Amino acid sequence: MVDSSKLLSNEELMQLSKSGPIKWVNFILFTLMWLSGIYLNLYLIKLDSSFLRNALLGIGCFIIATALNAFFLILHEGCHGLIFRNKFINRVISNLFSFPYFMSFNAYRTIHLTHHNHLGTDQDPDNYNSFTGNPKVVLILQLVRLTCAAFLYLFTIPVISWKLQNQAERKEMLQEYLTLTILTLILLYFVPIQLLIVTVFLPLIPLNFYVNIRGLTQHTVTESMDPLLA
Repeated sequence: MVDSSKLLSNEELMQLSKSGPIKWVNFILFTLMWLSGIYLNLYLIKLDSSFLRNALLGIGCFIIATALNAFFLILHEGCHGLIFRNKFINRVISNLFSFPYFMSFNAYRTIHLTHHNHLGTDQDPDNYNSFTGNPKVVLILQLVRLTCAAFLYLFTIPVISWKLQNQAERKEMLQEYLTLTILTLILLYFVPIQLLIVTVFLPLIPLNFYVNIRGLTQHTVTESMDPLLA
């Protein structure tokens, strides 16, 4: 294992853990990219040519997915309290970026911080070796992670997080999922399903691979117990 302390000093590591002004550029840039992709697909769905429409809708979906992938990185900053120092505002903004995934910020924060606190150990939820001692089973789990993990995480993250939380955290997670459910029902009631398919549901397919490839490279092909290299 490479000792990260020999690569960077403690001061340099601390500096890398801070969030600078560039975050505001990211907020604006990727929010505009997300809205642009949605606008493009809403426009394209009206085209008469089915071939041209479907080809360009695919491009629109990748634009939306790319923006959502960036939202996930911003959400990561929220987990570490780096978006706003005020915990309430940090939670509200982080939830705005997590709702497009149909996921509670509280649930993701719990499982992510557990990952950091127990990096590479049997208590690390991102360490698949902790689930089984069979290398073949681990390989199968990694293949599942690469193909459809993001969709599975929507269901497993709240279950795992619930087991790790205290009563106050569970209450907070339930509040967020209740809010998410209400917002989803409002969208389904007022927005035609055809529009939701091209702006919300279809982009989740390329997003799934964005998230899975990033997760695989960060947690499998690196030194999983090293906080710098993992």
